[in-house]
Amino acid sequence: MDNVPTYFMIDVEASGTTPGKYSMMSLGACVIGGPKRTFYCELQPISDLFLLDYIKIGALHLDANRGNAASGPNFDPALALRNLRQHGVEPGVCMDTFHDWVNAEARGGPAKFVSDSPDFDGMFVRWYADNYGTRGYPFESSSLSMNCYVRGMKGDLGMTLRRAVSGKRGKMAHHAEYDAVNQAGWSSQVLPASAVRRPEER
Repeated sequence: MDNVPTYFMIDVEASGTTPGKYSMMSLGACVIGGPKRTFYCELQPISDLFLLDYIKIGALHLDANRGNAASGPNFDPALALRNLRQHGVEPGVCMDTFHDWVNAEARGGPAKFVSDSPDFDGMFVRWYADNYGTRGYPFESSSLSMNCYVRGMKGDLGMTLRRAVSGKRGKMAHHAEYDAVNQAGWSSQVLPASAVRRPEER
């Protein structure tokens, strides 16, 4: 067993603000320090409810919606949910597969949840793990907000991880795996070396 923590950057796209009422549409993760060590899953929706601003963004780059749920004025949220029902993974299967992947990457050691917004991403992941998974929540109880981390580093409450590293403002691409990989790469530039071990050092 490896007792050194492994840090996982997590990104979630959802159809609304809270789990249970709204659906997690996709879950992406990347080991910080291992850009090719990734996880991605698109999930079948648990309800027909959505908030347009959320589902329009979350469905933008879903594999399930390619070619048949156009963005912009032609976006059809009901079609996006139908596509996920047809092509997405059952939530319990996704969460159990995710749990096994986290444990394998952490090699039995502590697994740390990292996100730019743990109050959103962590809420969905924990709720889905508790309500649909059979293996439990794979992370330690505390999480790390990278935006809060860099705000403390820079002494600037308006700072974001992206701007701290690249000097650029802007939004994510809103593909859960792509965003997780990008944010893991940015995080590796500001976190202590002990949190960013290369795969060959494992």
